[in-house]
Amino acid sequence: MKISRAAMLVGLAIPLASILYFAADLVIVNRVPDQADWKAAAEVIRGRWKEGDLVVFSPQWAQGASAWLQGLNVDTGENPDWYEASRSERVWVLASMNGRREAPPEGWTVIFSRDLHKVSVDLWKPPAGPRPVFSFRDHIGDALVSRLHGQRREICSNQRNGRWYCGREHPWQFVGQDSKDVAGRVRDIIWAHAIDKAVVEAAWPAVPAGRTLTVHYGLTQRAAESREGSPVKVRILKNNVTVFEDVLAPDSWGWFRKDITLDPASTTDIRIQISAKDPQSRQFTFSADVWR
Repeated sequence: MKISRAAMLVGLAIPLASILYFAADLVIVNRVPDQADWKAAAEVIRGRWKEGDLVVFSPQWAQGASAWLQGLNVDTGENPDWYEASRSERVWVLASMNGRREAPPEGWTVIFSRDLHKVSVDLWKPPAGPRPVFSFRDHIGDALVSRLHGQRREICSNQRNGRWYCGREHPWQFVGQDSKDVAGRVRDIIWAHAIDKAVVEAAWPAVPAGRTLTVHYGLTQRAAESREGSPVKVRILKNNVTVFEDVLAPDSWGWFRKDITLDPASTTDIRIQISAKDPQSRQFTFSADVWR
């Protein structure tokens, strides 16, 4: 029986392809860091660690080193937030497979690098300039939280575990500390769900002097995906004067930013107001920092 040349080529191609796929798998497996690699990277970081440092991972699954970084300040978010990271004095970037090293964001500088067997460790310095001096989330206890029903103000005076309630504790009708998935990352935020027929207000009447107030805000992933309720209106007042307004559509996705100039010589009254005609699933979140 005579075999055609095409059949012979196909017959040879199948085992050759199998060999190539097997070889590629071996290469990938050999590049994946193991426990010894993670431990070695952690030892480099611990050996040069300083108070105020932060560790981030590239990519996220490089968190295999976490077991050897216990007790240090580690960002376990899926995607690094370089604004949040810039609040630290220095940032360690632990990258897997040596080919995952990232370039630092604009303004950042690399002050140390080391390549290990299957991982790399870099130390970055945030841009020089203003430093954070006041976090609204950290000082949630200083907030004055209330609901505005037209001309009537309802004070929320029940504070439990970093959250303000108007009356008894409620699973979502509060203003306070929480962690939620917002714009592709679990973030430490201030939760301020819109409520029916009222404006929710969180006020910090004596924000320390600084040059800039940076506010981030957005809906939770669940709120954006549900598309329930009506648009959410956010309003920021500085010394009782409106300086910013925005409206988030029901499916709005993002972690939006607004910088507001402050008086560097005196304290400032800052108020953040949230409202929605239909508050169904209007899970509004924000954070704010003063930089000086």
